[in-house]
Amino acid sequence: MGRKRKTGIQLIRKERRRQKRKGWSADHDDQHTDGALAVVAAQLLVHATDERVSTVHHLPDGFGLIAKYPYHGKHLRQLAIAGALVAAEIDRVLRVKKGNDDDESK
Repeated sequence: MGRKRKTGIQLIRKERRRQKRKGWSADHDDQHTDGALAVVAAQLLVHATDERVSTVHHLPDGFGLIAKYPYHGKHLRQLAIAGALVAAEIDRVLRVKKGNDDDESK
């Protein structure tokens, strides 16, 4: 019997934990108010396709992640990183929204 394969959510959770251990915390993510986290996630998601993400953020290589994890043999890794970046962006937007909600309740 082989080892049970991880699910997509498990791979994304593991990657997000790894990112946080490397110092890419909520405080770090909050500095990316320009949507860069979502743009890099999109770049990674479409890297293996014929599509491209056009960006004004001057992130031609998604924080260097596309070069570091080229598609061939690393597609699941790219998807997990992209998913973790999406989760980070969702959390960042929710923190901003909560801050705005708190301000409006005063």
